[in-house]
Amino acid sequence: MPKEVMRISKNYMQNPKTIEVASRNEGAANIEHHYYMVNARDRYKALRRICDVNPDIYGIVFCRTRRETAEVADKLMQDGYSADAIHGELSQAQRDHVMGRFRKRKLQLLVATDVAARGIDINELSHVINYNLPDDDEIYVHRSGRTGRAGNKGTSIIIAHSREGRKLKSIERMIKRDLTLMKVPNGDEICQIQLMKLIDKVVSTEVNHQIDKYLPSIEEKLAHLDKEALIKHFVSAEFNRFLSFYKNAPDLNVSGSNSRDRNERSGGRNERSGGRNERSGGRNERGGDRNGGRNERGGGERTGHAEAGYTRFFINLGAEKDLQAHNLIGLINEYTRNRNIPVGKIDIMRKFSFFEAPNDFETDVLSGLSDAVWNGNRVNVEVSQAPGEKSSRGGGNRGGSGRSYSGGGGEKRSNSGGGRDRQGGRTSGGGGSSSRRESTGGGGRSSGGSSSSFKGRFNAAAKKTKRD
Repeated sequence: MPKEVMRISKNYMQNPKTIEVASRNEGAANIEHHYYMVNARDRYKALRRICDVNPDIYGIVFCRTRRETAEVADKLMQDGYSADAIHGELSQAQRDHVMGRFRKRKLQLLVATDVAARGIDINELSHVINYNLPDDDEIYVHRSGRTGRAGNKGTSIIIAHSREGRKLKSIERMIKRDLTLMKVPNGDEICQIQLMKLIDKVVSTEVNHQIDKYLPSIEEKLAHLDKEALIKHFVSAEFNRFLSFYKNAPDLNVSGSNSRDRNERSGGRNERSGGRNERSGGRNERGGDRNGGRNERGGGERTGHAEAGYTRFFINLGAEKDLQAHNLIGLINEYTRNRNIPVGKIDIMRKFSFFEAPNDFETDVLSGLSDAVWNGNRVNVEVSQAPGEKSSRGGGNRGGSGRSYSGGGGEKRSNSGGGRDRQGGRTSGGGGSSSRRESTGGGGRSSGGSSSSFKGRFNAAAKKTKRD
């Protein structure tokens, strides 16, 4: 039951009683909880290897969006896996057809969203794979509970992003069990398991005696091969494609323990691909630090530098416009061509915000959000510069060309000439490019030496009154 409903019941009901049929939000004892730590761009590769290292897998792959569900299922089918998808865009007849095939085990993998998977009741599932972590930890408990039913054992797998350590820790507290870090298998391990699976299949195959009449011709064809050569030819005929795919396969693992420790020390923000803290809206709450977007480790480390491989963006929307982390992610998904951009750190300030995305998506983000509108507010997104860096888009930091704000973490953001400022106005200096600076101290807005400030206008009006 949601916490809000529980709170209302306590306020308005006298001596309410709660009836529970099971331990509240606690993982089943016969389910193993594993997680693999990879980079966001390697999620699908990791999924393939998990499926290959478990040749008898029969499970559900959970994705966040309908679009991602369809894309993952299409990729799996194109790569030769027995898979299909269910999501909200399917008609009831299509859903029934897919579910019928899955129940009859004509499909090994069902790719689904949380909403579409409601009502699925299959006891024999061996695995539940979280392609993306859900926003709510309780949803993870419901996902994992779909395996390990009717006394069977099951495995719940998380394909975690390298910056989701805080989220994983939160899940551990909820299920009251440790998540086991597993290594994504390399090509040699997978090939050995798949090869043994093939040999077991050959050994267990029932011999059809109708081939007896063809044996003389077969033996004549194979007479020049000894036993070892015959085995090699047989295995190669069935297995060459698999061996070729995993030849020189790269290591997909990233350091799980280090990234988890780092996230816990820094109060690592949860992100969409996991790791963002929905309830805090991406802000650090422990120190109440809205002024400067500083790290929780001690308040002295600023967030102006994007992590390696990521670009940090400025957006002219903040808490004053009721922007929260999930709103920002939804905005990015709505206006960009690629709806699966893994959003990294999110810092929601009072009047503006910052977010990070992989460098490969910089153009998609800037072009996609160039004409975006959110709640009647025109959106302006620019690349944010770390403190002390010069603009890579030409032009320096011109004095008096912009305004400085307190609480900006000392970051600069590049702005090609004529861009909109944070309040929707136009910048001066047409044609050139300018960069705006956010200061960490003080508070007032600098007028850049202009006499158009309120104080200047007030003094001028006073002098005029005296003359009159």
